[in-house]
Amino acid sequence: MQQKVMLVTGCRSGIGLEISLAAAQKGFIVYAGLRDINTKETLTKRSQGLSIIPVQMDITVPQECEQVLRQIQSEHERLDVLVNNAGIGIGGFLEEISEEELRQLFEVNFFSLWRLSTQCIPHLRQSKGTLVMISSLSGHMALPGLGAYCASKFALEGLTETWRHELKPFGIDVISIQPGAYKTDISGANRRITPNQGTVHPLYKSMSNNMQEWYDKNAVAKALPPSHLAENLLLVLAQKHPKIRYPIGPSTGVRRLLMNWLPFSIIEGYFQRILTRKREQK
Repeated sequence: MQQKVMLVTGCRSGIGLEISLAAAQKGFIVYAGLRDINTKETLTKRSQGLSIIPVQMDITVPQECEQVLRQIQSEHERLDVLVNNAGIGIGGFLEEISEEELRQLFEVNFFSLWRLSTQCIPHLRQSKGTLVMISSLSGHMALPGLGAYCASKFALEGLTETWRHELKPFGIDVISIQPGAYKTDISGANRRITPNQGTVHPLYKSMSNNMQEWYDKNAVAKALPPSHLAENLLLVLAQKHPKIRYPIGPSTGVRRLLMNWLPFSIIEGYFQRILTRKREQK
């Protein structure tokens, strides 16, 4: 039986790195995309003996994506799975986020992902393959102070659902993986915050401190190693008829329950108490 070929984006560390390793261990030939090929050291060390090929692939550069697809076709003449993992985040209230920051976020998290997927779809059509979006529960439940990131994931969820309908007749499965808290650069200590934080209105500073405390307690403290998500993704890919959405990781069950059963006014009131907590104590 011919080995299946997978392309994964954003493989320098975290979820992308672990998906590449887990897939190769399951017998996939994996092309591991790196925004800068010079950052392949960890991937190379951990992938010894596995069928993992590091490739230069900044998803915002169409020519690099095209070159990788030409390489895959030249070497294996097939592509069975595309995992759109590459993404960025930024913290800050929406009024504080600059247009440049917002456009960069959507360029990486939405437009470049859409473009790469359209480049891969003809190959996935041929193999009746799978298109995987690494989304987020923040694509269904927005959080104050993470509005720009949430908006990009809401857009991604709409794209995923539409493609699920449009590509099903061709035998292509489209799946959204919605991670909870994992130990990655986006959600960990190195997470990116707008430099405009606290400069637009004084109240945003106290609100930001409150949300930071809440986030560290409810997300960072509960974060799991990304290998957990990678293992679960491989289980999903082994299913004959996968569902469209898979929440995976800490607190995903609780958040799904809240979104499905509680009226928005309850959720709104909960976050208003968090945001204004210090003012109420004065």
